Order: sequence, then structure tokens, then C-alpha cells
Amino acid sequence: MASNKGRILFLLQYLQKNTDEYHAVSSTELVELYAANDFNGNRKTVKDDIQELIGAGYDIYEEIGSGTSTTYSYVGRLFDLPEVKMLIDAVSSARFISAASSKELIDKLTQLASRHAKDSLTAMVYPSDRVITASQRLYYVIDIIQQAILAKKKIRFQYLDYNVRKELILHNDGEYYDFSPYCCAWNGDRYYLLGRLDKRPDGINPFRIDLMCTPEILDEDAFPPPEDFNPAEYAAKVFRMFNGKNEKVTLEADNRLMKKFIDRFGEEFPSWPVSDTAFRAEVEVAVSPTFYAWISEYSGQIRIVAPDDAKAGYIEHLKKLLSSEQE
Repeated sequence: MASNKGRILFLLQYLQKNTDEYHAVSSTELVELYAANDFNGNRKTVKDDIQELIGAGYDIYEEIGSGTSTTYSYVGRLFDLPEVKMLIDAVSSARFISAASSKELIDKLTQLASRHAKDSLTAMVYPSDRVITASQRLYYVIDIIQQAILAKKKIRFQYLDYNVRKELILHNDGEYYDFSPYCCAWNGDRYYLLGRLDKRPDGINPFRIDLMCTPEILDEDAFPPPEDFNPAEYAAKVFRMFNGKNEKVTLEADNRLMKKFIDRFGEEFPSWPVSDTAFRAEVEVAVSPTFYAWISEYSGQIRIVAPDDAKAGYIEHLKKLLSSEQE
């Protein structure tokens, strides 16, 4: 006969895999399972084993019925089913994860649920229409980055770019970048490393991790992040408008665009009505062609009120667009 410790471990693993809030197992079935797996036990043994697991901190629900109809289910999962589904959706749609790695991660995530929920989760996974481009190398790069962040050391890496034939090439003729890594951030369907670039020390610089060549951890200590650095605020304010000077900009927009502003900047930016149909908002952005292109998407429903240099830059941006159309 197998040991009592082995029996309790078997019981725990069986409950975790086969039961949940909607699927229970009866004490009679567990007695039969014990016998089928060479464990000695009866309904009292099952009840005692369940109580030992509960006493050890495992969240097992016992529904006492008449006769032999007492049932048990494991309800103490780390993630609720909707949370697992969200994680699976994120993985399946991420550009920076290869198709093979995506499938492997989804298989692991489904193990956070019971087999009943696993079947339904798998059925709900739809192939993304995004092209997944990265390879297993990404995991190795992320691991090195995390080691450097924990050790508070700089890293050195080369960066990739695409040529006109959509082939990956080294950026800036293979230039090496010395970088103080602060954190990784997922924005949209891309994964970025945020930190301070030695050659650009006056701000936070984002690099797409899937375009980084395998970095080297340097002996040199990393520069500490600014005291007011908040990754979530950075993402909300400037993430997709980088490569420009960070400024506070006042914008005036149609009332119907408030949701677009919240989607872009979060809910904390100052705003106030200026008429029955429009509002003004003060937001922090990196003033750049990307920022101007975002404004242009709304065909005159957003205008720059201040500062003057941002207004002048937008006018120049539009002139260049018109000039290119006329050529």
C-alpha cells in the first residue's frame, strides 16, 4: 500500500485538477479512486484527509448531504476564470511572442483552472489576426534584463531595425547602447524596456524588447530612476508619443472625444468645459510627429491651444504633409 502522505498529495492534486465551484466529487467516488490507485481508505479516511488539507490552508468546499452524498470541490485557485481568460487573450494577441511560445504559454495558463474550465478556455481561444514575429530568443533577453534590474547594473545591447525589404538589420550600423534598465512594460501588443540611455540622460527611453539583440550585463552600476518615475503614468501619458520633448500641452476637443482622451491619458489629467460642445484638457505628451499624427486622426475635432511652440510644430507638420501630397 502507498503511504498516507502520498494519499493526501494524490487527493489534493485530484481535487485541483478535476473539481471547481461547479464540479464536485463525492466521498464515495474518492474512496473508489483511493482503491484504484493502491491507497487504503474509506469515507472516514476521505473526510479526515480533507480536514487535514483544510487545516493546512487549502480552500476546499465540503457540501454535506445525506448518506454517502457528501461532496468536495477545490475553490482556492490563485486566479479566477475571467482573470485566466484575460491572460490567455493577452498572450494570444501579443506580437512579440512567437506562435509556438504562445501555444506553450496558453497551455500553462489553462493549468491554472480545473480540467472542466480548461476545456472551455481552450474552446474560447481564437487565433489572432496579428502576425507574431518573435522567437524563443525573447525569453532569454527578458531573463538577462530581469537579472540586470535586480542587480541594478547597466546593460549593453545592439538594436534591430527593418530595411525597405522588411529584413531585420542592425540599427545605426550596429551601434552599441549602454542602458540603465528600470522596468519592462507591455503597451498595446508590444513589450518594452524602460530606462535611461547613457547618450540621452535627460529622460526615460523605451526600447522594444523583441528588437533588442541579446544584451550583456555590465559591471557598471545603473543610474537610479528619477524619484517621480511611475511606469503606469509614463505609459498613460507619453508611451506611444515618444521621441520628442516632453511638455504639458493644452488641447481643446469635441465632447464626444472624452473617452479617447481617457483611453490615451488615463483619468487624472485636468479638464474643464469651454462650451456646450467642447472641453479643454491639459496633458503631458512627447511633442513629436507621432503626437501630431494622433491629433490629425480626428479631422479638426482636436486643436492645440498651448504652448505656442507645439502649435507651430503642428502647423509645420501639416505643411510638410501638404507639400508631400503636391509633389
